Amino acid sequence: MVLNIKSQTELSGFYVVFNRTIINEKSGIYGISHLIEHLISHNFNDSLIEEFQSDGIIWNAYTSPTNMVFYMMGLDKHISKYKNKFLENLSYLDVSDDNFEIEKNSLLEEYTALFNIQSSSHLLNLYRKLFNSYNTIGKKEDIINITKKDCYEHREKYYINPSKIINVSKNSPFNTDIVFNNNDNNFSVKYDFNENMKYEKYISMHKSSIIYASPIIENDWASVFFINYILSNGLSSILYKNIRKKSGLVYYIKCNIDRMSDMSGINIISTETDDNKVYETMDNLNKTLKDKSFLTQEKFNNVKNSIINKIDTININRHNNVESFIKPKEWTVEKQIHNITLDNIINTYDKYFNCDNFYKSVDKKEF
Repeated sequence: MVLNIKSQTELSGFYVVFNRTIINEKSGIYGISHLIEHLISHNFNDSLIEEFQSDGIIWNAYTSPTNMVFYMMGLDKHISKYKNKFLENLSYLDVSDDNFEIEKNSLLEEYTALFNIQSSSHLLNLYRKLFNSYNTIGKKEDIINITKKDCYEHREKYYINPSKIINVSKNSPFNTDIVFNNNDNNFSVKYDFNENMKYEKYISMHKSSIIYASPIIENDWASVFFINYILSNGLSSILYKNIRKKSGLVYYIKCNIDRMSDMSGINIISTETDDNKVYETMDNLNKTLKDKSFLTQEKFNNVKNSIINKIDTININRHNNVESFIKPKEWTVEKQIHNITLDNIINTYDKYFNCDNFYKSVDKKEF
């Protein structure tokens, strides 16, 4: 389907979305969706990229656990010229053997870079252990051994046609007669512990990464987002107050709900601290999560107003904020905010933020 969204400015965005990525992967081809994204991007030759640059157009692509997305952003008058050409360049795969190896090597460099970051290394290893999942980055040995034939066959099976096109424009609605695929992300994810997965070791001299992973979340996603905002959005949030400002235990602390499918997500609370402060940090975090006194009507109203104002800002800059149109409306706080009440928040907190129900992981102790 095509979603034509009115832009409030002269800035435009054009997004082509393919559903279902890592759910289609298996042993031997873990990481193939991400590699195919790299290969398709090779269809944009130097001359077209020069035209994009001349017209001030930004273009890129990414692969998430649920979607492969190609996009371009810029002034409406320029984006409108390239929409059909952009879509055409996503409709085939034709890469030389040399370029295939170049893109594999590029992906392997990206792989190494991710595992050289302590927080991402910890999270990716944890997903391998808890969900038997190599995420979008894949498995190094598989990436090395994936062939061009594998990629052509996989693309032919899953990515010939897009699932959705999102066109953000003030003056140029988009219509097309292309066929869309019926792929969806309506599958459930469960904990699937596997101690025998291949892990990538990260070596840190003095820091430890701490991750709390929630039970699987199968509803109330927008309310979970709202609670995460209360917990960790800025220095005035309760986690920053208790763990950074009062104690100086950490520099950052994040709360993020990860959409693993349209029906399943997991909430991640993560931070890093000195090795000798791990237990104090976790004790402080546990105490903060167990004390619900911060869930007041005043705090709720302040956060709700803050989110509404951010949504207004997003609407103005809609050309580069389309995530709420990629995922189902039940996942997006933009489409749920006016229905969320304090009672919703308290009930959701009781359901998903019980400290005793989180899987607690310290990278140096687990991997």
